[in-house]
Amino acid sequence: MGQAKRNQQRPCPALGEIITPETCGGNRNCKIPCPGDCPHNPFNPANYFSIYQAIESKVIAEISRMMAKDLDSHEEHALVQAIRKKDIFLINALHVWHIHGQNRIAKWHGQGAFRDWKNDELTMLRSLDTIRVALLEIQRVIDDRATLVRDLLRPDMTPFVLIDAKTAATICRFSVFLTWVYELPGGVSRLSGVAHNIGEIGNLSSAEMFKHIIDHLGAPADDKGRWLLENMPLPSRHSARSWSN
Repeated sequence: MGQAKRNQQRPCPALGEIITPETCGGNRNCKIPCPGDCPHNPFNPANYFSIYQAIESKVIAEISRMMAKDLDSHEEHALVQAIRKKDIFLINALHVWHIHGQNRIAKWHGQGAFRDWKNDELTMLRSLDTIRVALLEIQRVIDDRATLVRDLLRPDMTPFVLIDAKTAATICRFSVFLTWVYELPGGVSRLSGVAHNIGEIGNLSSAEMFKHIIDHLGAPADDKGRWLLENMPLPSRHSARSWSN
């Protein structure tokens, strides 16, 4: 038994030593600052298909169930209507706003809702809570799951890697789309839910056109990010095509 346990031990590039799977699983991406390319890190893009998507699906399903129990009658009615209409963009917008825009995860933490969750699930939960609206321009496709993008809503931000197989397979270089993204451990980001193409009109670039749209809709100059998080369906109605991940 002792020899078998030793054979299961793995090198930890963050600590520079050999650790057990239990130490790795219980501490990675929280107490252990894992590099994004560690093969044992579920948030390594190389593990996107084999490990990561299962963790993401489980966590999103659970917090969605918690949200459903937490909605008032008006919020519940709006969500049911969106589901009946099969309006995927609106469904995702309502989920994002009710869970993250209304800070329900912090409330659930205070109620002890996540005390029995595993470390990887808690890491996923922290990542999801960084969600924001983004207007992404594709710079280049890296591989079958990753693209290099820049956020036109944050012109001072350097281009970053977006993990999403659907985007990598279908999108063209310099296409611009409106969506949600959240940050993963290791310095990459993940597309969330649905994306809407944003085209150009006349002499206006996609970014200029989008600014005109949200200004016309009443987005405040000092807090456009939160306004977009709450009102995403409004500017999306001016776009022509969408897809889900």
